[in-house]
Amino acid sequence: MTKAPVLRRYAEALFAVASKHDKIDIVYENLRSVSSTFDENTNLEAILKAPVISLNEKKSIISDIFSDKIDAFTLNFLFLVIDKKRDFIIASIFEEFEKIVYDTKGISVAEVESAFQLNDELLTELRIALEKMSGKSVIISKNIVNNSIIGGIKVTLGDNVIDGSILKKIKQMRESLLNS
Repeated sequence: MTKAPVLRRYAEALFAVASKHDKIDIVYENLRSVSSTFDENTNLEAILKAPVISLNEKKSIISDIFSDKIDAFTLNFLFLVIDKKRDFIIASIFEEFEKIVYDTKGISVAEVESAFQLNDELLTELRIALEKMSGKSVIISKNIVNNSIIGGIKVTLGDNVIDGSILKKIKQMRESLLNS
């Protein structure tokens, strides 16, 4: 079984239980903290993946790191993941959980590619325009600088790509000239 379906199932189960106990926002912040800790400490994931470390030792490590940073509900979920020998997905669960939370709250995530870094004012204008277009709240997660697009912007909003780059326009003109 690949990692993505397993992640999705665990994230959906956690969301359902957190929703039932009115803890979605708390669990979201807890998982964000867990995810950033894993991002900052790459050895932590390697330790959890190590087959020579027992489940109890792995749970002890998780408890030592997170018991004062996250609530017992989220900590018990991490223990469950370890007990099920799915400790290799702990670092990635946040992304799936975040997708579910955003979808439930009607939030879309956009990634913006531009030839230069967009300032806050332009990003705000773009976010407002994307919200009007999509009918959802929009969070711009990244502004990637990509000189190859020459100018304009390329936006990935959910599964949709809006390509307003000069590079795309040049390719379209070239195609049009070649087909004439």
